[in-house]
Amino acid sequence: MQVRRSMMDAQRTGDYTDAIKTLDRAMKQMPGNRDLEMMRFKMLIGPAADPEGYEIGWKLFKANRDDAMMLNEIAWYVLDDASVGDRDLVFAMAVAKAANEAAGGNDAAILDTLARAYFEQGDVDTAIKYQEKAVEKADGPMADQLRKVLEMYRDAASKRPV
Repeated sequence: MQVRRSMMDAQRTGDYTDAIKTLDRAMKQMPGNRDLEMMRFKMLIGPAADPEGYEIGWKLFKANRDDAMMLNEIAWYVLDDASVGDRDLVFAMAVAKAANEAAGGNDAAILDTLARAYFEQGDVDTAIKYQEKAVEKADGPMADQLRKVLEMYRDAASKRPV
């Protein structure tokens, strides 16, 4: 509760110093707590704009290489969250690839994240390839959303200089 309260105060005031200290104390009391580590990672690379957050991200990545969902969450946060000003696309790509490998290439959401990583790095053709796979694996409203993204990628490809 104290961590959540501190996070809410930080979001309200824009001062993340106390929230980081609170998280550090909580992490000392509960070493290895992935939720706290994820909060610190997200806070640092996001609203706190502290590049040290990527050091935490690399540690999370290395310690959780087989956790496809966690890796996907990390990569998607880097690629998509509006609070992240400095997007480390090399990091996001490494994590997205590992997430896809851990999922056996069969998870639509993870394929979507991997496609986004390629797109953000300017490899639109590979982005389209993975987004097509994501659409194939998805159903219902998710498939509709992924098709819209695929069309956006195809549109970007059609507007490239020849």
